[in-house]
Amino acid sequence: MSIELRSGTAADAAACGTICYEAFKSVNSAHNFPPDFASAEEGRELMAMLLSHPGHHSVVAELDGRIVGSDFMDERAPIYGIGPITVDPAMQNRGTGGQLMRHMLDRAASRQAAGVRLLQTGFHNRSLCFYSLVGFRTREPISILQGAPLNQKIAGHDVRPATPVDLMALIGAATDFGRPGFLVPTRNHEVSTWCLKGGLRLVYQMTLMTVGLYNEPTDAGCRRCCTERTISYLPHHRRPERFSPDALAHKNGETDR
Repeated sequence: MSIELRSGTAADAAACGTICYEAFKSVNSAHNFPPDFASAEEGRELMAMLLSHPGHHSVVAELDGRIVGSDFMDERAPIYGIGPITVDPAMQNRGTGGQLMRHMLDRAASRQAAGVRLLQTGFHNRSLCFYSLVGFRTREPISILQGAPLNQKIAGHDVRPATPVDLMALIGAATDFGRPGFLVPTRNHEVSTWCLKGGLRLVYQMTLMTVGLYNEPTDAGCRRCCTERTISYLPHHRRPERFSPDALAHKNGETDR
């Protein structure tokens, strides 16, 4: 089996979107969790947006001219964000996901990105192990929450750069939460418990993992600042580790979804 990687194009949206839907549905169903997308059409819409966005690098995996997987990387900031990475369920556990991930990490290193981040699905042990082996470090648990709109407004709090109460106001004013839900840093106790008391439910946990630049919060106020911006670069904390090709030593593993 010879997998070929190439850059994604807008014409790949239908194939990539169907695989994205089926891949997440397969993994989630195997662990008794609901699918991330309501339909294959939602997957195709997401892929169409990512494939046409100039700030996202895309790569597709082909076998005998047929698309069997894809991966994306947001390159709009010094910290790059990887995902979603998906592989046709019929092709999983054969190394395709590993090829896609290594391509992205090599590209990030060659472009001297300050760091790379991704969100890993907490119940998917195999991907957690693979990401750890290729250099990612576990940094923060992240909760995906879902439920009926809260239809709440917080008195005196208009929309502006978020504080904890402002974040609650945004959640409270939402008219809908798309699948699979929205992200809340699990260690932000104030916001997390407020959501749960309002009737929102935990869908599942995700894990923030990083390579390279990362700023660990040093106090409670700082932690709120960082966790509300889970992909942000905040230069006012401790000296970060540096991102280098040496941190990306390629080891065997799978990250197929």
